[in-house]
Amino acid sequence: MQAKARVFKHYRSKFMKAITETIKHKFDNAYLRDENAPTAFLENLGWLYQDLIVVERDVVACFPQDWDIYAYFVREYHKALNSTIQRLIASEPDASAILTLHAWLKEYKASMKELEIPPEWLEPPLLGGSEQLLIDDYLKLIVKKLDEWSANLMKTELEEFSLRAEPPELDADG
Repeated sequence: MQAKARVFKHYRSKFMKAITETIKHKFDNAYLRDENAPTAFLENLGWLYQDLIVVERDVVACFPQDWDIYAYFVREYHKALNSTIQRLIASEPDASAILTLHAWLKEYKASMKELEIPPEWLEPPLLGGSEQLLIDDYLKLIVKKLDEWSANLMKTELEEFSLRAEPPELDADG
């Protein structure tokens, strides 16, 4: 009696799903570690590039060519990054984080070109391709802070004037 070869069902889809979940989990952990410091999160994302280099160098050779595993990894990393950045924006970061994010997005595009990753693998565009909205948010935040500062200044000045705890300053003419 000959042993029958065992056939794995849905192996590829299960494997791809496991890769996707692992990447999402990695981004979630990175975001939660630096949740209160969005600039630190962005500055600590160097591992993303390192992971892609390792996948290209070491992992691709372990898979059949028709799986196109490198493209899959790049797409999943990009999707996870996009959802994490959306989460970061939803947390209404401060002005420095917005500027850091804007600069980081430019750096990300340049780094992906340097890694020779085709632009079609980087879909959807980060922030829907509307990085200009970051600058608009930054400007709104600056205007809001100026309004708060002006209101606080006026309140303080009015209180000091009304209380007249100190006499008005005299100049040379009295």
